[in-house]
Amino acid sequence: MRIVDSCFVLMLAALFALPAFCFAQELHPIPIGFDGIKEYGYTLERALLKGTGVFLSGALDGVSETLIWHYPQFQAAHPGANPGYWNPYVSWRNKYRNGDPAQGAKFPGSTTYFAWTTDGYHLTRTGSRFFIFGAITVSIFEKRRKWWTYPAEFVAGGLVRSAGFHTTYSLLYR
Repeated sequence: MRIVDSCFVLMLAALFALPAFCFAQELHPIPIGFDGIKEYGYTLERALLKGTGVFLSGALDGVSETLIWHYPQFQAAHPGANPGYWNPYVSWRNKYRNGDPAQGAKFPGSTTYFAWTTDGYHLTRTGSRFFIFGAITVSIFEKRRKWWTYPAEFVAGGLVRSAGFHTTYSLLYR
């Protein structure tokens, strides 16, 4: 299996795994080391679920930025990757019939709501948003907590997302 195919399969698996994990099981409260935090509905499973989603969001954002600003590094890391799909300076034409914007959309929605299916850049951008919205959705369904947990979680989420971004943009595609 080529690297492009394996990346796409991994991305699709991740896109379906997060919602399945969110809704397929009941998340039982497990204390994460703070006295009294259990009473606010904070669980280790929810923290890991949100953290994973935020990390993957940052990692996919790092890949999309690499595609735009450092495509040669992406190509060096994935020599079998199809530039017709992954090189944004070529693949943007995938949305159009015969690669020509004057001929119109390749299929209904290819220039709007299905643009994520036409090239690697839009796929990684959509995946990044999917995972961050998934993490936010998990937070919405938690019980109310003390006020200080919200800014603490916001800062922690920013750090985790930055770690995901740094992992792909700075380390993987150096």
